Amino acid sequence: MILADVSGVRAALAEYGSRCAGRVYHIEPVAMDHGCFHPKLVALTSPTECHLLIGSGNLTFGGWGTNLECVEHLHPGFAADALQDVAGFLESLATSPRTRHAAGEDCIAIATELRRAAAPGNRNAGIRVIHSLDRPIIEQLLEIAGEIGGAVRLVVASPFHDTSAIDRLCIALALDRVFVHSHPHTVQGAFGANWPVAAKTPVDPVKISLLEADDRHLHAKAFEIVCRHGRIVLSGSANATMAALGANGNIELCVARIQRDPGQNWHLTPAAAPMPSGAMGEGEEHAQCGVLRAVLKADLIHGSMLTPFPSGAAAVSRLTASGLAQTGETVIDADGHFTVAARDVERDAWTAERLVLRVTASSGAVAEGFVSFSEFAEVQRRLGSVAPHLFAILASTETPEDVAAVMSWFYEHPDYISSAPNGGGAAHHPERSGEVSLASLLDPDRVEIPPAAGGDSTSTAGWRRFMELLFASFRERRGPIDGEGDGEDGPESNGDPVKPGAPPQRRHRTELDGAFVHFEKLLDLMLRGSDENRRRAFRLAHFVCDRLAPEAARVRAYLEKLIAAFLERPETLGDEEGITAATLVWATQLPNIADVAANARATRRRLLKLGADLTGSMPDMNAVQGFARALAPDFDFPSLWQHICSIRTPQEEVKALRLAGGIAYLGPSFPSLLSTAELKDITAAERKRVRFLLRYSEACPCCNLVLPSAQTSRLREAGVARATNCCGRILLCEEI
Repeated sequence: MILADVSGVRAALAEYGSRCAGRVYHIEPVAMDHGCFHPKLVALTSPTECHLLIGSGNLTFGGWGTNLECVEHLHPGFAADALQDVAGFLESLATSPRTRHAAGEDCIAIATELRRAAAPGNRNAGIRVIHSLDRPIIEQLLEIAGEIGGAVRLVVASPFHDTSAIDRLCIALALDRVFVHSHPHTVQGAFGANWPVAAKTPVDPVKISLLEADDRHLHAKAFEIVCRHGRIVLSGSANATMAALGANGNIELCVARIQRDPGQNWHLTPAAAPMPSGAMGEGEEHAQCGVLRAVLKADLIHGSMLTPFPSGAAAVSRLTASGLAQTGETVIDADGHFTVAARDVERDAWTAERLVLRVTASSGAVAEGFVSFSEFAEVQRRLGSVAPHLFAILASTETPEDVAAVMSWFYEHPDYISSAPNGGGAAHHPERSGEVSLASLLDPDRVEIPPAAGGDSTSTAGWRRFMELLFASFRERRGPIDGEGDGEDGPESNGDPVKPGAPPQRRHRTELDGAFVHFEKLLDLMLRGSDENRRRAFRLAHFVCDRLAPEAARVRAYLEKLIAAFLERPETLGDEEGITAATLVWATQLPNIADVAANARATRRRLLKLGADLTGSMPDMNAVQGFARALAPDFDFPSLWQHICSIRTPQEEVKALRLAGGIAYLGPSFPSLLSTAELKDITAAERKRVRFLLRYSEACPCCNLVLPSAQTSRLREAGVARATNCCGRILLCEEI
C-alpha cells in the first residue's frame, strides 16, 4: 500500500509506467486543504522482522535511482524508540483533521505492527522521529537544541528554499548566520528555489564533505545543528522552506540523531553560491484534474472524491491503452461518494496492466484515480507461477504454451475444477482428490495431495469469481491461435493463399504436443467426475480444439469421448444447444454417411437420448466451430438437420405403432420397421405374438431368459428383435 499526496497521484495517473497500481500494490491518495502530504516512509514488516526507511527520496525513478538522496535505516535492534515514534505518527495520521484519505484502518494496523516489533527492541533516546502533524518542525528542533545547551552553528543542505525559512530558523535558534551547501545541480520542483537568495540572515555558501564529491542532482534534505553540548543531525522529507518547517504547512517526517557529547561535526569548505533557479510550476492540465479513490468489489466500484468535485449526475469511464471506454453513469453525493455497476470492469481488472477511472460531471469537471483491486494480488499469490498463463487466457492472448500450462495445472489440481462456481456464483466445496501431481509421478518419495475440501484455496469470494470468469472464457469463440499469427506471408504459409473455411496451417511447436498430452489426461479425469465436471470438459475440449486446431483424428477422439460420456448420463447435461451442435459434427464421422436416412436416424436417436429439442430451429454451429473446422469444414449442416427433423427413429415408430392400436396398423408410415426381417413378411400368427417393451431389456419378457447378444444389439439399435432362444416372439422396444 502506498500513501501519496494527490499531486503525486495526479502525476502518476499521467505516467503509463504505473502499470501495477491497484493490482499488485494499492495507492491511497491523501488530500490536504493546506500544504501537501510530503513524508517519505517505507515500512517493511513480517511476523519476525521490521525495517523502516525514512528519507528524502520520492517513490520515483529519480528518488530511488538517479538523484542524490539521504535515507535513514531504522531497526528495533538499535532504534526501538524511533519505531514507537513512527507508530505514533501513523496513529495520528489515521484521525488527523488535516488530511482526507481512506487508509485509517491500514495506518492503525501498521502502527500496531511497529509497536509489537519495538516492544522487545533496544531503546535509544539518541535516535528519534519527529513529524509536523501536530507541531511545527522548528518548534521541536528548538526544544531538542535547548536540551543540549543551545545552538552555535547551523548547516543546511536542501534542494528547495523560500524567502523566510532560513531567517525564521536562525531567529528561533538565536544564530546570526547560516552555512548552506552549494551543489552544482539540484532537482527542480513546483515550489521553492535552489538558493535562499532573499534571506536577511547572512548566508555562507559551503561544500559539505559528505556531499561535494557527488555531482548527481541534489534532492537530499539534511540539517546539522551544532550545540554547546552536542549536535543534532536532522534528515528526512523537510526542505528549507516554511511549508516544511513552519506551522500549518506540509506534513513532514524526519529522523533526528541527537549526539549529546561533543564530537566530530560536518567538515565544511568555502564555496561559491550556485546560479539561482526558480520553481518550474505545476502543469495546467494536472492542476485542473481532480483526484479520486476507487475500490472494485465484485462488479461494483465504490469511489470517493479527494479533491473538490460537484455533486450530481456524472459519467464514468475508464482509461485503457487504446483510449477511453465508457463504464456507466453515477451520482456523486454531497460527501463526494459514488457507486457504479461495472461488470465489464471486473473482467478488465484481471488482465489490464492498470485500471484508471475517470468521472466527468455535467459541468465538465473531471477527476481521475487508480482503481484498487485487492483480490488480484491474493489470487496471483495462490496461483503462483501459473498466474501469467491463466491471465493470458482471460485476456484472449494465450499461446499454446499457456494452454499447456493451464491444462497441466488443472490436472494437478482437480479440486479447483470441482470447486469452481457453476455460473451462479455460489460456493461449491470440492471433494478430496486422490490424484497426485504429475511431478510426483517421477519421484515416488514426493507425493503431493491437493488441499482438502473447504480449504484456503477456494475460500474467498475473489477466488470464486476469478474461476467463474476463467470457465466463462472457455466458452468464448476465439478461433485458432495460429490464425492470429503469421498471416499469408508467415513462415508456415509458403505464400500460398488459404482456402476459406479450411483448417488453419499449424505451427510445428513442441508446446502444441505438450498441450494435447496434458489436456487428454485432464479430459479423462473430468469425464469420470461430476456432472458439472463433464460440462466443463465439453467447454475445455472445444476451447483446445478451437485455439490449437489439432489434427482431425485428435478432434474425433475427443468428440467420441464426450458423446459417449453424455449418453451414459444424459439427464443433467446443460448447454444443450452446444452439445446438440457437437452431435451434428459427430454425425459427419459415422461410417454410413452415404446413407443419408440411416445417418439421420442414428443421429436423431442420440439427440433424443441427450434431451435435444428437435422441434425448434437448428443449433448455432458457430458454438462448436473448433470441432466443425477440423472434421467438417464444408458440410451442409442445414440439410442434415432437415433430415433429422423430418424422420422418425425405429423406437419412435414402435411407440407410434403401439399408440395406434398395435401391429395390425403396421403400414407405409413405418418404413424402418417394415424394412426389418422380422416385420417385412410377418405372418398372421406372428402378429398375435408380438410384444411391446416400454423399456429396453436384455431378457425375454415372457420367458425371462437372456436373449442372444446379436438380438440384444438389434433390439437396442433397431428397436426390433426375436427371442430366438426361447419363445420365438417378435419384440418391439420404444425406449430410445
